Amino acid sequence: MTVINIALRFLAVIAITVILHWSLVNAYVYFCSPPTFFGLFKTLFSLGSPVCHTVNMIQYELAKHYITIWTGAGIAAAAWGVKMLKDPPTKPK
Repeated sequence: MTVINIALRFLAVIAITVILHWSLVNAYVYFCSPPTFFGLFKTLFSLGSPVCHTVNMIQYELAKHYITIWTGAGIAAAAWGVKMLKDPPTKPK
C-alpha cells in the first residue's frame, strides 16, 4: 500500500467522522434542545428521552474516536519517520 493510499484512507475516515459528528450535533440541537426560549422548556421534556440520550452519546463517542484517530496518526507518522532515519530507502540501480 502506497503512502498516497494510506493518506487518502485516513482523510476519508476523518471526513466521515466529522460529517457524522456535525450531523448528530445539529440533529440533537434541532430535535432535543432548540436554541430558543421555547427550547428551554422543550429540553425539560426531551432531556431524558432515549432518542436524545442516544444521539448525544453517539456524538460524544465520535468525538473521542476522532481524538484517537489523530493520536494514532501522530504515532504512526513518528514511527515512520524514525524508520526512515534509521534505514533510509535505497535507490534502485
